[in-house]
Amino acid sequence: MDKKKWKSPSKESLKDAYNNRGKYPDKNNSKTIFSETGDGVFWKVMDKAHKVRLLPAHPDDNLNFYGLTVHIHTNVGVNNDQYLCLKRMKSSLCPICEQQAELWDTEPEMAKDLYPQTRYLVWVVDLSLPTDKQVAQIWSCPRTAMDDILGVSYKKATDEILNLADIDDGIAIYFDREKTPNTTFSKYKNFQLDDNPTEAKDEWLEGILPFDEVIEYASYEEIKNVFLGLGGEVSLKKDVSPTGETATRSEKASIDAVATRESRGKATTDVETEVVVDTKGTSSIDDMDRDQLEALAVTVLSEDFEESEIEEMGTKKLKRLVKEAVDKNVTKTVVNEEAQPEDPKEALKRKLRERVNS
Repeated sequence: MDKKKWKSPSKESLKDAYNNRGKYPDKNNSKTIFSETGDGVFWKVMDKAHKVRLLPAHPDDNLNFYGLTVHIHTNVGVNNDQYLCLKRMKSSLCPICEQQAELWDTEPEMAKDLYPQTRYLVWVVDLSLPTDKQVAQIWSCPRTAMDDILGVSYKKATDEILNLADIDDGIAIYFDREKTPNTTFSKYKNFQLDDNPTEAKDEWLEGILPFDEVIEYASYEEIKNVFLGLGGEVSLKKDVSPTGETATRSEKASIDAVATRESRGKATTDVETEVVVDTKGTSSIDDMDRDQLEALAVTVLSEDFEESEIEEMGTKKLKRLVKEAVDKNVTKTVVNEEAQPEDPKEALKRKLRERVNS
């Protein structure tokens, strides 16, 4: 063979590979709602005990709350990007919300996956760190955690709610973040207030930035192109499926959304199988305490409900939904063993093509 046809990697590509060693390409390429400045002050919450001091938002933000309420579309496109919902954040057109509206009649399960998550961006100082490392950072606080914070702040005896972010007399918060057994979820719990108020240090306040400097909005076209896999860094050419069929990028985007749900479900397959065996024909679900019930619910209801929705749900309703899901899984297992139905991803591809061609 002619040696001239062989190609060696360039020095530039090898240098890039060296600089990126140990990193995950998809994660590095994934877009978040934060600007480069925001990435630098983002607080990554670990699964452990925490003590934090809430800080007020920057005066230029003119917010009458601890932080900024944001609505985020997650797992968008092949790199699982995040985008601020243009409809809820700016009262403008949002391509993902438009697609969700179209899917409700034909693919309601997929439509549910397109709901944006609601979170609160709050400035905090991690008091568990050494003093010289205590700086203002942004906490992307889940809705349920904020509910717990407001709960421990309220004094029933005097009908008073404490301002935990007060500059002069703010009160630190203790809480735990723990992995929920047999799931990929972590849960915030055990919220308590410190005994004594603390004054916010000048260096903490100097680190607080206006939110328009730490978050960024993508354009309608950018979100649409990434969501549907059109243009930009994603090629317009068709992908070839394992069966040899071609799928458009818009089909692939929808298929990937379902594949994400399926992979999430597979991670708990063993748990679900064990649950089905233990609960079929028994009343063990009725005997579960709240924590046990929620742990089971996040495995069998994850396709239909977010963890925050499960935590907020009444116990009676939650038991009913879990029982229905368990019974459905038993029936599905029996049917799968006997009938061997069409692969879910192939079925979805067929439905998408039918909808496009109709």
